[in-house]
Amino acid sequence: MNIFKKLFQLSILSTFAALIFGYLLNLLENKIGDFNLVISGGIVFLVAFLSASLGVITYSSYMDKLLEDKVEVLKSFIQSYGLGSIINEKTLTIWESTAKSIWVVTLDLVNDIGVSTNGQEIDREIVKTVSSNLKEGKHYIYFVPDIQEMKGAIEIYKQTHGDDYKNGQVKFCLIPENQFHFVNEIVLYDAKVKAKRRAVQWFPNKKLNYYLEIDEHYQKFLIGVLKTLKETYGLKDIQDID
Repeated sequence: MNIFKKLFQLSILSTFAALIFGYLLNLLENKIGDFNLVISGGIVFLVAFLSASLGVITYSSYMDKLLEDKVEVLKSFIQSYGLGSIINEKTLTIWESTAKSIWVVTLDLVNDIGVSTNGQEIDREIVKTVSSNLKEGKHYIYFVPDIQEMKGAIEIYKQTHGDDYKNGQVKFCLIPENQFHFVNEIVLYDAKVKAKRRAVQWFPNKKLNYYLEIDEHYQKFLIGVLKTLKETYGLKDIQDID
């Protein structure tokens, strides 16, 4: 960084030198011919231009180096505090569109039907992705509480995606309310394929519409819990749910 500073100072000194040289030429104007004066003036202009350009380039290089240092500090901060594991809906949509099977733990199906519990529409990007996935033959399993409100959400799901799926493609694990111990949404992608498997958990705060990536260590526990729930309460095809 000191080298850039010295080069920048040198370029400024060169510019001042060129200006002083030009002043001296002006004093000699009466002692030399017009043609020589034009040539000398051109040289002065060229020196001044090159000096100024060197100053701009040097300063630009200095700022680039400074920016790189700031970026490295920011990257270290993100890595140190695990902020790289925070996933937004755009990234979630990409992950979901590339998965072959999706397991969803949800209290209300809001993200998959695009309508909140009070009937208000929300961001429908995930809804579009679900629809596209179903048309491509991908499979969904939903782990939901067995409550009356869920029956209404499933009906909206049928109305939203009814033309997109076939028998056996969308299944539900209906868990008794007093045994449903999840407080926020969890999505598991390609649970049976370790190399492709990913999992995210939504922040339990409606003001923060972000997900946190679940690492491989906790994915194993999550898969174990969900498999136990499937074995205990079974799976029902969406078309068999009244």
